[in-house]
This record gives sequence, structure tokens and C-alpha cells, in this order.
Amino acid sequence: MKKYSELLECWEQEAYHDHYGEDWLIEIGEGVKFYAVKCEAEGKRPTFAGLIRHIKKKRCCSPTEDGQDDCTDAH
Repeated sequence: MKKYSELLECWEQEAYHDHYGEDWLIEIGEGVKFYAVKCEAEGKRPTFAGLIRHIKKKRCCSPTEDGQDDCTDAH
């Protein structure tokens, strides 16, 4: 399994290679915000693992096979 930083770096380099790097960075920033809003609206806490799954879904990749939500219950 790739480390989160390696996965993000790979996606970023792919975006720059395909000439949409700046757009990708903007989308990631917006994605973080919308992910957090979604979790909070559901009464859950955002997690970094959930954020990665959220990004994967937005990239049209299949989500992880662990069956977990993107957020955790807030306690």
C-alpha cells in the first residue's frame, strides 16, 4: 500500500504531466472543504483516510474495498 504522501504526489505529478496541475490543486482544496462539510452535516468527523477515499471517488477510481465510510462518528 502506498503512503498517503506518495499517493498524493503521484496524483499531483499525473495532473502536471497532463497539463492540469493548477486546476488539480484548486480542486483538491475545494474537495477538502466539501469533504469536511459533508462529514459535519452527517454528524461525523473527517479523517485523512476518509479524505483519500473521497478524492479517489472524485478521480473516478474505485473506492477502497474496506467498506468504510469516508467519515467517522463524532464523539
